[in-house]
Amino acid sequence: MKALLRTRPYYNDRDMILQFKSHVLGLLEMHNGAIFHAVDSLLNTLNKVQTTYLQALGISEEVAFLSFNLAPLQLRRDIAILGFLHRCTLGLVHPLIRRLFKHLPHNQMQTHQVHNRQIESHWHRISFLPEWYKRSIFAMCHVYNNLPQDLVDCGTVKEFQSWLWGVRKVG
Repeated sequence: MKALLRTRPYYNDRDMILQFKSHVLGLLEMHNGAIFHAVDSLLNTLNKVQTTYLQALGISEEVAFLSFNLAPLQLRRDIAILGFLHRCTLGLVHPLIRRLFKHLPHNQMQTHQVHNRQIESHWHRISFLPEWYKRSIFAMCHVYNNLPQDLVDCGTVKEFQSWLWGVRKVG
């Protein structure tokens, strides 16, 4: 990041953001699945890299998101995990992972379900440390289970995540 900032006099804001996306963002995101459950104090250390870079450029997080499509890392992690869960519903993961994130049988679905591809969240198995559960990928199953039918009907993860990013309207 510091090396990129040294080149600031030679590039405009857009190019500096592209340099960050090319050289730093991949390093920050490569282990999203493994760090998703980490406590905020640890995740904030990673988030601070992007925040510090934007501050050095004099760009707010809002402008970075709206003008340069550089979303906050927490949002990027959430969308990545939802993309993973969608891969599970499409059957594009290893069979053992599919068993862990399996579809709920119709007789176990809630009456107020939003769509017909509900994923088991394993909430009923949590007997201690519910705070850890809330920080886990299993808690994201609740988010996935409340997405609109049109969205979970996407045939590819790319299309699914594009809808989450707002590139395409749902419904």
